[in-house]
Amino acid sequence: MLQSILSSANKEGGIVNVSKPHYDLQIIDAQGVEQGYHLWVGKAGQQGMLMDVQNSHTVYTISEQLTETLMTLVEKLQNEQPL
Repeated sequence: MLQSILSSANKEGGIVNVSKPHYDLQIIDAQGVEQGYHLWVGKAGQQGMLMDVQNSHTVYTISEQLTETLMTLVEKLQNEQPL
């Protein structure tokens, strides 16, 4: 699910001038490769925005529907106990 969100994100051009992110995500894939993203979300029904922590000059927008899906996943993970 997360891969489909990342692959469907739209690269935005221009100068990046953003506030502090709402969330910082660390993703480790099945091969153990780590990726970090900053995540901004608005109110329900608004697009979200991602930034790869290794490239602070580019942002990616994600659709309203995928933002809601991602937030459901983030909230679920926040409620889980650490291993």
